[in-house]
Amino acid sequence: MPYFYSNGHKLHYREKGTGDLLLILPGNTASSANHCDDIEYFSKYFHTVSLDFWGAGKSDRLRDWTREWWSEAAEDTANLIKHLGSESAHIIGCSGGAAVAMLLAAKHPEKVRSVIADSELTDYEYDDMLRLAVETRNIPDKAQIDFWKKAHGEDWFEVVQKDNDVMLDIAANGHVFKDMFDDISCPVLFCGGLREEEYVPYFGDTLLDMCRQVEKAELYLVNAGDHPLMWTAKDKFRSMALAFLNRN
Repeated sequence: MPYFYSNGHKLHYREKGTGDLLLILPGNTASSANHCDDIEYFSKYFHTVSLDFWGAGKSDRLRDWTREWWSEAAEDTANLIKHLGSESAHIIGCSGGAAVAMLLAAKHPEKVRSVIADSELTDYEYDDMLRLAVETRNIPDKAQIDFWKKAHGEDWFEVVQKDNDVMLDIAANGHVFKDMFDDISCPVLFCGGLREEEYVPYFGDTLLDMCRQVEKAELYLVNAGDHPLMWTAKDKFRSMALAFLNRN
């Protein structure tokens, strides 16, 4: 399996296909292992690569995840693009991976051709929702445990606990990319499923507000979709994603 070094730590990634570079960035508590089917599909059209962020998947572990983890993940992604021999990439960011994609687009605009930001918000108006989500992670069902074991291996519990730290930071302070929209110049497609409004009542409104802050932004919402859209409304997401990527 391929690895590369970024700022002194060893990171794992999965890749398949040829053509323009497309990065798939996993969400919180996920890894590239959870995106194998997505890699297989998009590799028919792009050189498709999914990164295990520092601390996750098969990448090196780190002691603590702090608010700086997001910026480090964006820099690691920029270094991955360089490692792969490309000047720039399209990016699909899934949940927390969308936050990394937005940071990367703001900090390194020359490296990002376009972003699809799936199911991520700048702020969670009711921070108790995120705190409750963290609490429920401590009593996972079998499906969650199987997901995390696939993502990270036998130390999945420690990875999830450390991810809880950054989730609680978001609950307290909002997301790290919320003040960076003016610096994003590439096309961005914000998307999500409106079933999320069962848990985040202002979900669609917040996505629309985010869309208004980015000059080259589009918005795609699906009634039947949940979190994340790319897995809960897979066919609709893939059709939309290909159309967006091919025109950018």
